[in-house]
Amino acid sequence: MRRQIILSLSALALASTAAQAREERWYVSLEAGASFAQDADFDFGPIGGPVAGNGTAELETGWAGMAALGYAWPKNWRAEFELGYRNNDLDRVCIPGCAAVPGGSVEAFSQMFNVIYDFDIAQDWYLSLGAGIGGNYVTIEGAGASDNDYALAGQLLAGINYEISDRLDLSLNYRYMYVGDLEFSNAGLGLFADVDGLDYHAVTVGLRWDLHPKTVETVVVVKDPVPPAKQYIVFFGFNKFNLTAEAQGVVAEAASAAKAQGTANILITGHADTSGTNAYNIGLSERRAFAVKDELVRLGATAQILTTAKGETELLVQTADGVREPQNRRATIDLQ
Repeated sequence: MRRQIILSLSALALASTAAQAREERWYVSLEAGASFAQDADFDFGPIGGPVAGNGTAELETGWAGMAALGYAWPKNWRAEFELGYRNNDLDRVCIPGCAAVPGGSVEAFSQMFNVIYDFDIAQDWYLSLGAGIGGNYVTIEGAGASDNDYALAGQLLAGINYEISDRLDLSLNYRYMYVGDLEFSNAGLGLFADVDGLDYHAVTVGLRWDLHPKTVETVVVVKDPVPPAKQYIVFFGFNKFNLTAEAQGVVAEAASAAKAQGTANILITGHADTSGTNAYNIGLSERRAFAVKDELVRLGATAQILTTAKGETELLVQTADGVREPQNRRATIDLQ
């Protein structure tokens, strides 16, 4: 049942993204952290014979590492191929009496295809939810013996991420993985063991690096040739409201023009692209307008300064919902 649930969720996630158009960048990621393996139930018996009984293998907390190569998609979707490694000590086997397993360990090497969706929650912060499907090569060692088997696997993922720079993200991630039924044998003891799947939990810290720089927005000053310019446009980075050096230059030019022309009123209008919810984009565009206002005040503008926030309602470039469009992430300065 657990395997069916995981695989169904994974299939739905894969199907929902099959028709999406790709964005422009590849990325790589590395993660490391703790692996928590639940105790595993198994049936056992003589090799070539019937099941003679059942037991439980008790596993200790171990460590995990993952590496992935992925591609970004529109509307915050990502798809990636992930290689993972988990190592947990095999502490005891209970059938029903418990006995320690000298040198016991369970190693799992996974190959997963994941689909992930990123939710923007604040400037430089976003949440990730995803699902994956693939396989797991599991090796069990103990009491001087070793055997391995391969089984289908599915996983669910969740994480919180912080954009350190335009190309580097820091992440804290959680994974639940279910590995299907496995069969092992010990020729020395003449026994087999059928394991009723493995349940893994992992908590990892990682870094993701974009192989190509994200789109760099160009700050543009829009002016009417006659009469002299009365509107200026400042562009912002994705999910940001801080002013770059170029943006500060545009605001400084607007402040100088307002002083020279004796402008009585200045209207600042904040805008956002369609990535994120309407409510979030209203707040983001409002913060952009306030950032421009604060800079005008700092530069000594004496006119009455009014601000308004339009969110994603007045797009400079028309796009579908959920599209990251650089020219829509802006604030306009109107000298009145």
